Amino acid sequence: MIMKTFDEGDSLPGEIDISKLRKDDLQLGGLMLFQDPERFCFGSDAVFLTDFVKEGKLRENAVLADLCTGTGVIPILLSRKIHAGKMYGVEIQKPEAQIAGINVAYNGLEGLIDILNADIRTLGDILPGGSFDAVTANPPYISREGGLLNPDTPKTIARHEVKCTLRDVLECAFFLLKEKGRFFMVHRPQRLAEILHGMCETGIEPKRIRGVYADIQKPPAMLLIEGRKHGGSGMWVDPPLVLNGKGWDVG
Repeated sequence: MIMKTFDEGDSLPGEIDISKLRKDDLQLGGLMLFQDPERFCFGSDAVFLTDFVKEGKLRENAVLADLCTGTGVIPILLSRKIHAGKMYGVEIQKPEAQIAGINVAYNGLEGLIDILNADIRTLGDILPGGSFDAVTANPPYISREGGLLNPDTPKTIARHEVKCTLRDVLECAFFLLKEKGRFFMVHRPQRLAEILHGMCETGIEPKRIRGVYADIQKPPAMLLIEGRKHGGSGMWVDPPLVLNGKGWDVG
């Protein structure tokens, strides 16, 4: 679903009061993003992932799917960073998907981005397999063993593997990708062994990794990972991205 037109004082029936949303300047070509401060808001990890995709130099008019899209920040940022032909943002939580639709419409991106309120575990009922040049994902980082207090809150669903697991993300990406299609993900370094093992098991060969550091003297705070469906062996480790004490956050 996509909201085609709206005024900032309007409400979406039964769900979203636009006047209660926060509007953030993405500082990229005039792009703006509405978010609900009471729910999960995007962090710097989404920005780093879109830069990582840009560095990957996808072909012109690539077709891309973003899994766990939240309020749509990744495809919206990519609209200014790559020359995609079509992008789909997939989000299981209905309010987030509705806000993502608002964001697509507000930025005039209806022809480029579609938002799907859907479960990635059953996405094959909606999108055709083997038809995407690239898949991106900023999935929940914390495994089901991470000590959930309330598994139904929006922030818990965004951070913990309540509605989807790492394996679900990898299997969905493999299903969607064309042969040799490319997968881009941001995740926590503590789960690197599980990530690489899962990628290889599902048929996505790890090809490139970059660590993101707040301080080069400390372990990385996150990892950016690229894989290729049925890719050949061989993986490159990019130079570290060091933020030199600049303020940042991870959602």
